[in-house]
Amino acid sequence: MSGNKQFSTSPLANCLSEETFYELMTSRKKLSAILNLPPGPDLGLVGQENSIEFLPAYQRYNGIIYQENNFGSVYPKLIAQNVIIISALYGVLDASELIRNYELKMDHTLPIGVKVKTWWKSRGLGSIVRELVCNDAFQIVHDLLPKAYRDALRPWPPQCNNGNLSQYDYPGQGSGSIWRRADDLNNLLKPKR
Repeated sequence: MSGNKQFSTSPLANCLSEETFYELMTSRKKLSAILNLPPGPDLGLVGQENSIEFLPAYQRYNGIIYQENNFGSVYPKLIAQNVIIISALYGVLDASELIRNYELKMDHTLPIGVKVKTWWKSRGLGSIVRELVCNDAFQIVHDLLPKAYRDALRPWPPQCNNGNLSQYDYPGQGSGSIWRRADDLNNLLKPKR
């Protein structure tokens, strides 16, 4: 898969097989075509639109879960910790990856009439993330995902022999679970003594 050189540099290229990384980037490229987005290396497209402002994901994301933890300033100080983000536009990305500003969620409907989570599920996003979780690239994985994002990964959680996945559930809390997710992420990001 020598075509990987056309894609932006991503830490995931070191954690995924060459074939799986190629599948991820090809899926990003196809989704960008469906959404009619300007080309860029973040979406698996060689040409870069000059008008796109890229920021690292840890600075770009500003939802409640990120604001409550001051994630933009905390993440760069983390030592030996990676944050992997399941994204409606990017599928999966490392928090240090350069991304564009976008408004897309897994429960949105694409112009082709399919939910984003269904589109990613059909592209094998669960297998891609499963490879990350099960290949021992990470000692432990904390799953703080909401339902729509877990649906995109089905079947989930993966059956790994390494037992390195901790899944957080918030039954009966609906959209209020975002505050619990923020608290749990905050606890995970605190330096260990």
